[in-house]
Amino acid sequence: MLSQIIAMLGIMTILTALIHILAVAWSKFDLDREAVRKTLHVVMGTITLSFPWIFHETWPVVALSIISSLFLAAIKISSQNKWRTVVLAPGRKSVGEVCFPIAVGLTFVLADGDPFLFVAPIAALTYADAVSAIIGMRFGRRKFSTLDGQKSSEGSLAFLVTAFTTTLVIALVPGTGAMLMPTEAIVLALIVSVIAMLFEGISWMGLDNLLIPLGAYYAIITHDHLPLPAMYLSLAALALLALGFVLLRNRSTLTGSAVMAVVLFSYFAFHTGGPLFVLSPAALFLSYKYLMPKRFRDLKNLHSLYGVLTIAAAGTFWILLARGDSGMASSTEVSFYLFPYSLTFGAHAAIIATAHLRYQKLDRHRLKVLAAAVGKAWCLTCMTCLPYMAFLQNPEMILLYLFLAPVAIALPTLMFYLLNANRLAGTTRPARWLKQASFASLGSALGLLPLLI
Repeated sequence: MLSQIIAMLGIMTILTALIHILAVAWSKFDLDREAVRKTLHVVMGTITLSFPWIFHETWPVVALSIISSLFLAAIKISSQNKWRTVVLAPGRKSVGEVCFPIAVGLTFVLADGDPFLFVAPIAALTYADAVSAIIGMRFGRRKFSTLDGQKSSEGSLAFLVTAFTTTLVIALVPGTGAMLMPTEAIVLALIVSVIAMLFEGISWMGLDNLLIPLGAYYAIITHDHLPLPAMYLSLAALALLALGFVLLRNRSTLTGSAVMAVVLFSYFAFHTGGPLFVLSPAALFLSYKYLMPKRFRDLKNLHSLYGVLTIAAAGTFWILLARGDSGMASSTEVSFYLFPYSLTFGAHAAIIATAHLRYQKLDRHRLKVLAAAVGKAWCLTCMTCLPYMAFLQNPEMILLYLFLAPVAIALPTLMFYLLNANRLAGTTRPARWLKQASFASLGSALGLLPLLI
């Protein structure tokens, strides 16, 4: 008990002293603020890597996490404090300084005494994030848009290489508890680094300090137990999805970080639900631009991460529900959930096709547009549900699904139109996407009706 408290006091003393030293160095030598901030990030991150061997219980790390986050938050809100220059990200709003200690504490709790599950995610956050920032600022030329600015492809590549190297080294070092063969360690490191890079790419306001370690942790616990052939398959699927969506990004109106979110969700659908669950998001990604009026099709970087999160929300629910009920992606229970899952994307497709309509009245023109959108979304849903229809081998049930689908798609589409503004409003507002998500989720819930019959 006493040794744990002494260790906690030592960590807080190092943190305080380091912030003060860096603040003095910045003021005397006119150092770059971002470089100073990243120095604090790397030094403290390196120290936290020793936590599994210093702290043998969870409570000291949780306490340190809470105390450190409150300490850094107090520095942040202080009006006249030189320490703020070391802690705060210059030129942008960020909660990253508070998220870092929270991520350390949360990852330590999730790791539950497994050094590899803690050290690998925190090492990716500590080193890959810092290298990515340095390379992106100095050599970044190919930019992509995010919710709070721009990032660079060069920075993302640097993150990928660094995260792969750190994860591989930690997996192979004796004493970390990884217990992987070299080939398994290489494949796992590739999967972890790609997933962590995607989480870094979609992050905003400093949330990468939280999402990177949690994403890396998720990648490890869902892949390290797989046999090598399954790991190869997962890596191939992840690489194909990433390469495919990135190469086809010009066919969409999404920002760069939104495309990365599509890759993340699609791989989650593949790994958790099975290959058939990738059909709906892929079909919507490839077709939604052509569902919109022609005047909107040439727009670039219009729809942000909010849109992808909206569309993925209900889909994630159906995937998790299916996985929880069946425990196996290939079982019949999972196949049943393909229908409400596909209805989610069908409803979104119809809403996207009619979102430009300002509410006035249901005249002939608007009814025609709404009907055409529902018809196209119905066809899209039927195509993605073909494997499930073939599985049923029941003509009556197939007819029921065919006739239920347009109703489940038309209802949320009509509701969205009736509650749409009667004047032009921003298409990227979170409120708009929340409304769309709510109506599409309601429509997908109608897919449960056949289960009650």
